[in-house]
Amino acid sequence: MNENIEHYNQDGTMLRKAQLRLLEMLEEVVKICKKHNINYWLDGGTALGAYRHKGFIPWDDDLDIAVMRKDYKRFLKILEKELPDRFIIQNHNNEKYFHMLYARVVDKNSFFDYGNKQPFRNNFKHQGIFLDIFYIDRGNKFIKTIVDSIYIRSFRIIRNIPTPQNILIKILAYPAWLFSIIVVKSIRLLSFLQPSEKLIYGFGVPFNWEFRKSEIFPVQPILFEGKYFLGPKLPHEYLERCFGNYMKIPPVEQRKTHAEKIEVYDVK
Repeated sequence: MNENIEHYNQDGTMLRKAQLRLLEMLEEVVKICKKHNINYWLDGGTALGAYRHKGFIPWDDDLDIAVMRKDYKRFLKILEKELPDRFIIQNHNNEKYFHMLYARVVDKNSFFDYGNKQPFRNNFKHQGIFLDIFYIDRGNKFIKTIVDSIYIRSFRIIRNIPTPQNILIKILAYPAWLFSIIVVKSIRLLSFLQPSEKLIYGFGVPFNWEFRKSEIFPVQPILFEGKYFLGPKLPHEYLERCFGNYMKIPPVEQRKTHAEKIEVYDVK
């Protein structure tokens, strides 16, 4: 990792301002986790950034954390009550175009423009920079792949994402959507009766990586932007499952932000 890549998020750039605002958001969320004994850990690209860069991946413009499914719903309810007013929870319950089954914390004093990358997301009511909250569950990644495909496609049709659908197609989508929900509940029951060391991202979360419980727990302190947060117990094994050779810096053409444009405003 000899190449100088710090020019992506130099001090004073809008991307760096966004990253520092996201760091404030993370600190608020972690404060609530500690208060209510909710086990969280830095996940995905944020965990990669912590381990490889000791902070944000220089071109990254969001944050990722994860919690276990048993804590997830309680966690969201607590966040809705205790987050500062400048942040808001966004998920499929309060946002028509949000078709995934995870949630995010959104900063109201910023603007996150998806441009042509995912244009339907530009219809979000709250379109600021964000921290994604994924939930981890027991399960089988092969079954998850199939169920997610059915669920996400049918749910997008029902919600008219990205465009309004034919009424007949929508009618046919409802049974598929209900079927996927029944399958998920059945799998969760079986997983409860036959506990497994294998963990996956929850159904509706668009990742298909599989972990062992012992690779995550007990979570361990990890340095991120000069502060200590919690990360997986075995970060090497965890990140290798997600990214393969995660210490290798990707080529220039793969160093992309999620947004085409970001603006960060003064806090009101």
